[in-house]
Amino acid sequence: MVQLLARKSSLAAVTVLAAGCFLGCDYKGGYPPPGDVGSGGMPPESETTTTVWCNEAPVCDSALTVAPDGPAMVVTDPVVLAHFPLDKVIQQILDIQGVSWTPSETMQRFFDSMNDEQSGKFSDVVHCDSPQNAATQFGLTAPMICPRAEGQLAFSETLMADGDPDSFFPVAIVNRFDLTPLDASRCGQYRIVYAKTSGLTDPNNRVFLIFEAALQSPMPGCLDSCLPVAKLWKGLEGKSSAEIASDLDTFFFSGIGSFGPVVHPVSYGLDSIDQGYGAAEGGQIRVSMHMEDPWDMREVQVGRSFENGEIQFQPVTVKNNPVAAYFDPVDVSGGGLGTYFRQNFVQTDLVSLASPDLIGVQMFTRPEYNGAESALGGATKNDYSLAALKGEDPVFIDSIGLVIADLGLSYDCPTDDPFDAAAAFRRANMLSCAGCHAPKEFLGEDRSIGCGLTWPDSIGQSHITETSELSPALKEVFLPHRAEVLQIYLQGCDMSAFTDNLQSAPGGRFKKHIAGSGVSGVGTLGGSVSH
Repeated sequence: MVQLLARKSSLAAVTVLAAGCFLGCDYKGGYPPPGDVGSGGMPPESETTTTVWCNEAPVCDSALTVAPDGPAMVVTDPVVLAHFPLDKVIQQILDIQGVSWTPSETMQRFFDSMNDEQSGKFSDVVHCDSPQNAATQFGLTAPMICPRAEGQLAFSETLMADGDPDSFFPVAIVNRFDLTPLDASRCGQYRIVYAKTSGLTDPNNRVFLIFEAALQSPMPGCLDSCLPVAKLWKGLEGKSSAEIASDLDTFFFSGIGSFGPVVHPVSYGLDSIDQGYGAAEGGQIRVSMHMEDPWDMREVQVGRSFENGEIQFQPVTVKNNPVAAYFDPVDVSGGGLGTYFRQNFVQTDLVSLASPDLIGVQMFTRPEYNGAESALGGATKNDYSLAALKGEDPVFIDSIGLVIADLGLSYDCPTDDPFDAAAAFRRANMLSCAGCHAPKEFLGEDRSIGCGLTWPDSIGQSHITETSELSPALKEVFLPHRAEVLQIYLQGCDMSAFTDNLQSAPGGRFKKHIAGSGVSGVGTLGGSVSH
């Protein structure tokens, strides 16, 4: 039997209302019309999202549970982690692609992208100031920190020497099955988090690498094709360290059933299009670094050299991370991009940002608006509130207020803590890498984001430390949500709850359908790409 779940856009009327007021008000020097998808507008009302079970739907098992604090969601057991040294991951990528570099040279090339062309080690690496740098392809308004101190690691000969300050070791393996997209072209993301050894003792010499592999589905379009993966992670509960290590070693390095290995060049973005976080054809490798101020976060994918076509790590834009200057109506250095970004923010992002449910708070940033880095300070700091509220032109703020009023986005909020423009900017900030990893830096100690919501806390500037400690945000909010997504999927009982997870704002008051619109990072099982 084929079970078909289809859903039409539930925001068509809301979109028309927002666009009508937005364009019909007498704004001086207002914004461009909604236009088509390429201009950041919403998709046509006729678009649908279709999800298919190609075989029998799962047999209902309402007693099945998934523990959010167990190995089904995150593994920090050092016995298991010992099976995942960095050189093993790098060597497999090199072997599959037939590249003769050593893991040490490969990681030197990775960090050489933090150098400018003048100070770089390898002539064929895409450096931070290279014209071919995809992270700066859209002519960003904020300068990129170039070079960075982390570029010095390109000259280190001890990157793979266990225990050396320049070496890296695994601190966590993370299940992101919730990032399975609606079309089931992939069955989630699976992450290995590495920390620089020096960070154990030196707070000013910390670097984290997160290898975020997107697992390709053997039967795209069929959600039941992902069942073996979901069952594998659920099956880790109750097993010994040795058994978990064996299962995950097979999963990551050999593959299970019809699935190829998780660790594969394609899983980290080879030959994929730079799209949105959780929406790209392949995954990515993210780096969070503090060998100099400010703390900085960037994103890299496996790509091909412009010179010879061989694979290399290439910088790409940081997803869900719009350039702060685009929030400033007075700043015109970005040309038309800033104007179109603010239009898109008002017409499409306010609704999901206004969610009364913390997990439902989200924003989908198109690739051309994303920055080259997510910094906690300096000229590139991701402070959206500061950028938006310092401008002298009231059009942007006024238009936000009008849409909030017209759609009733703040109707049930406390009178002394409304959802207003300031709250929208704070929430957008929390969906960027810098904001989510250091909420107190942007929100203060109370971490308030309006309408009675408080953004969950990190541990300083990270969510997983060098000692595998997990942040309050992970333990109290993110992991429980991800476990619930996996649990509902495996239970196969509550189709209403299941379809809620297929939408963009689970538990939220407003459900958006913008799948296929080109807007970044929409349509995952978990409903959110940022948490």
